Amino acid sequence: MTRRALGALRESLGALAREAGLGDPDLIFFRRWEEVLRGEFPASVLRGRKVAHEAFHRFEFPVRLSHRPALPVGLALGVSAGLAEGLLVRPEEAGRSGADEILLTRLLTPDLAVHFGRVRGILAERGGLLSHLAILARERGVPVVMDPAAFGRLRPGDRVRLDGSAGTVITVL
Repeated sequence: MTRRALGALRESLGALAREAGLGDPDLIFFRRWEEVLRGEFPASVLRGRKVAHEAFHRFEFPVRLSHRPALPVGLALGVSAGLAEGLLVRPEEAGRSGADEILLTRLLTPDLAVHFGRVRGILAERGGLLSHLAILARERGVPVVMDPAAFGRLRPGDRVRLDGSAGTVITVL
């Protein structure tokens, strides 16, 4: 179905909902075909279906699987095992210093895999065990730690040691 046809369908269903006197025109989208064919508008039933639909779409995976963990402040999660030490660098600066580097990123995204050959490890603010990058990092042996508190205390240029097995990040002097 084309976008134009879908728009026309939504518009005609909205008009039908107004004619039927439904207070919330979106309720029309929770009718079953047999109700449409019979011309029934059971508003209380439709409201119940809408509430159930919205509750289902608010579902979130548990913390260890999600990219939005609710970790207590100061708690880090080891996402990919291994030890690494180096200077913290942002993705756009990776590989420029010639020194051992640890990638500092807000989110574990698949596009960061291009840096695997240039960095010793990755420190992220958000991510999860099942994120695409975490899986790739485990396959390639790149240590990854997710630490929401790290962005408050660490800056690019800091030298750190991260342990992807224990989920720890230590500043090295």
